[in-house]
Amino acid sequence: MEKKELFTRIGNLKNEIKELKNKLDQANKDKESWFNKKESLKNEIKELIKNFKSVKQEKDNLNTEIKKFRD
Repeated sequence: MEKKELFTRIGNLKNEIKELKNKLDQANKDKESWFNKKESLKNEIKELIKNFKSVKQEKDNLNTEIKKFRD
């Protein structure tokens, strides 16, 4: 191969590497974005479960009080 062909090939490979790095960077950004969304949803679910348990406990207490009055 001639030098010119080698330099052209090296240039093409460098461009391909640059494109792949850009795709990898974008994939990492997407991954971080989805991870943050997952964490946000996890925290929201945790809060909803906590609220549900609190309401259920309050309901159970009220039912106990009602049962006392009935007896």
